[in-house]
Amino acid sequence: HGQAQHNVRAEAKRDAGCPFDEFIDQMRKDDAFDADLTDVGREQARNARAPDVQLVVASPLSRAVETASLMYPGREIVCIEELREWCGQLVNSKRRTASQLKERFPFVD
Repeated sequence: HGQAQHNVRAEAKRDAGCPFDEFIDQMRKDDAFDADLTDVGREQARNARAPDVQLVVASPLSRAVETASLMYPGREIVCIEELREWCGQLVNSKRRTASQLKERFPFVD
């Protein structure tokens, strides 16, 4: 997925060479439930090289669905729960309900 709200400052610290514990601490500070993409993340998705595929699948996290939708506009996206990232320490790996996702992204199955 493209850059999301929960990882902007943590990525900057990581890129500057911070220790892993400092990176995770920043992620905790900026943690957000089912974090959305930032404008940078949306631009990253629009500019990503999207290979020709028969089926678009994504994690059911909003940032993954939105990334897929920007890379493959107009295509149906199949969400697979097993693709969702898991981290017991952070709420950004928790997702909206299926009905909330369908309301926001009607092209998602």
